[in-house]
Amino acid sequence: MRMLLKQVAEFLARTESSSVSRKWYVMLDYMFAKRLWDLPELLLLSLFPVLIVGLVGVPSLPAQSAFDDVTDSVGLTGLGGGVAAWGDYNGDGWVDLYVSGQLWRNEKGKRFDKVDVGFSGPGIWGDFDNDGLLDLFCWSGKGKVFRNLGGESFEDMGDAFPDLPTQVSLGATWGDFNSDGFLDIYVGGYEVWPSQEFPDVIYLNEGGKRFVEHWKQQTIRRARGITAADYDRDGDLDIYVSNYRLQPNSLLQNDGQANFLNVAKELGVDGDGELGAWGHTIGSAWGDFDNDGNLDLFVGNFSHPPAYQDRPAFLKNLGEAQAFKFSDQSKLAGLHWQE
Repeated sequence: MRMLLKQVAEFLARTESSSVSRKWYVMLDYMFAKRLWDLPELLLLSLFPVLIVGLVGVPSLPAQSAFDDVTDSVGLTGLGGGVAAWGDYNGDGWVDLYVSGQLWRNEKGKRFDKVDVGFSGPGIWGDFDNDGLLDLFCWSGKGKVFRNLGGESFEDMGDAFPDLPTQVSLGATWGDFNSDGFLDIYVGGYEVWPSQEFPDVIYLNEGGKRFVEHWKQQTIRRARGITAADYDRDGDLDIYVSNYRLQPNSLLQNDGQANFLNVAKELGVDGDGELGAWGHTIGSAWGDFDNDGNLDLFVGNFSHPPAYQDRPAFLKNLGEAQAFKFSDQSKLAGLHWQE
């Protein structure tokens, strides 16, 4: 009996059939190592059918997807592509969806109805006038801010928002950068390849009535993503900018009054920079990966095969004791890279 069990295990280990799970051989090998053969012969005989079923395996059922595609069944037929922004703009407790000029109202989680609005291009939700309703900033073209009128319609703020200097932009974020209780806007500038590039710019919110230009980038980098968080826990929002074209990324440390210092290189989040080149960073996200109370950073890099081009990176925030420097934990994360 003991010899038979071992022969079955060895046979399964050599079998390439997908119907055989090699993990059962490992399990049985472990059981032998734990002196399975010391069991009484009669007990082994009674266990034999169970062990064989375990070794050969039961035919597996098709894997169940964690998500079902309900796009069409909930009425989102013709849904546009591009940047998507969720937000309960009409205050009914159900999150609605804005995607590149299309506003879809959520009807109690059962379906979406398309709302006819004069929006265009990508946008993000934020309550800039503190009335409890989500307004919308769209950064295509000259840029527009739309005030939410009771969840029923929107008003173009017109000259209350200055024309953007960015003919092309791929990202923006709301945030109260000067700590006055009103949401400001950071807009990233991009490019018209290969001859034009556009600066990043910050607009400060003046009491929910209008926006004024506060800062414009002098050394232009081509931003693909903007995300804000208080990485150094000093009570104000800092900004991480994901830059493209093998340029270093920026971490803008806020003094609380919307005066920013780029500390990316000092804190180890600008990118590898090997041989003077960085990555094509598409976008990044903050999150406390290890639950230590410090916000860590995932940096999403597109790159080509040469090793000097940055790969996606998990950067651990080392906290106050180490001046909020970051440590690259990408190898431990086991990230897969594909060009």
